[in-house]
Amino acid sequence: LKLVDFSSTRRTQMAEAKQQTDFDESPFDVIYYATKTCPFSQRVQATLEAKGIKYKFVESKWKYDHSSGQRVITKEQWFQDIYAKAIGRNRASTGQSPVIKLVKEQKYYTESLQCCRLLDVAFKGAGASVLGLDDPDKLFRNEVFLGYITG
Repeated sequence: LKLVDFSSTRRTQMAEAKQQTDFDESPFDVIYYATKTCPFSQRVQATLEAKGIKYKFVESKWKYDHSSGQRVITKEQWFQDIYAKAIGRNRASTGQSPVIKLVKEQKYYTESLQCCRLLDVAFKGAGASVLGLDDPDKLFRNEVFLGYITG
């Protein structure tokens, strides 16, 4: 019989959560919370990089279990807590990647395409529009292409 010290496990989880969420945000414009391998998250990261926005990447490590025949995803509690504050969240979900936080506004947002649009508008002076918001033809082509790959 193996006894598990749940209080020790909980203390470890709380320490990890504090490490992921308790830092000086002032040098950054955006805090970018995501899993490294999510293609939707990479879309947002590409926007942050292309526009030259100062951001901090905070990785959320999800665990996947397929032993039951279904994919079960376990997400860190600190990420679930942040996701619960995000504008655009799916209320039936415990968290989706990515989540961004606009530091100045202290607001959280989720859904990759909408986050890219938000970043393009909120940081209009930071580099060219990555979605073509400054060029109607480019914007239209981007919207058709996005509809093609997501529809």
